[in-house]
Amino acid sequence: MTEVFYEKCVEGHWYDPRINKTIDVYTITYEMSQKPSREKILTLELLSDFKGAGDFDYFDEEKVEYEEGLPIYPQIQLGTAHRKQINDVS
Repeated sequence: MTEVFYEKCVEGHWYDPRINKTIDVYTITYEMSQKPSREKILTLELLSDFKGAGDFDYFDEEKVEYEEGLPIYPQIQLGTAHRKQINDVS
């Protein structure tokens, strides 16, 4: 039997003064039920590590098949991502 989890994710933006850039920040958890919404909890968790983050987006509908070692609620994963944009100059 395959178990399916819902990925609940809050993404935002945070200014990193060390590199003088704004980076994407996120917090993710995986749960067996789509309800209840974890938007407020995940946003507060993100703000506890990245004070001043903002422009949050919440996603909770992506289904993920269970894999060995997949984190599930109440474990919350925090992280950052830096995206480079390549402009076509031709």
